Amino acid sequence: MARMDSQYPDPDRWFGLELACIFNAGDFAGRAAAGRLSGDFSVTMLLLLCALRVFLCPLWVHLASSPLSFGSSHDLVAFGAMAVTSLSNGFLASVAMMRAPGEFNEAGLKEKSSTVMVVAMTVGLASGSILAVPLSGYLRP
Repeated sequence: MARMDSQYPDPDRWFGLELACIFNAGDFAGRAAAGRLSGDFSVTMLLLLCALRVFLCPLWVHLASSPLSFGSSHDLVAFGAMAVTSLSNGFLASVAMMRAPGEFNEAGLKEKSSTVMVVAMTVGLASGSILAVPLSGYLRP
């Protein structure tokens, strides 16, 4: 995100900050929506939606490795991709955290599943951050 270029001259480097603000707003909106819509999703639907997020990865790689590849709509594509990524991140993470304990009947397993979910989310965030460093150097030296 920080290495992406805007289609406009950006001497103050605001493009990365704009993307970060869009992510935070979208993540918050996704988490708020999860509180209202979480009962409508089965575990299968949740897994399918999480798997579909993988298709956002090639778009992000293309946006980062090919500066200004979308011509005059490059910034709009980046902002749209960030909005979809952040909304789905907030929504799916919240729904998964709410649904996991409900999949178990025993009280002890409900607590353990909550702990496993927190650890899995933390490991996922950490591994994504760690992998982003070498990938960003590979994409744009």
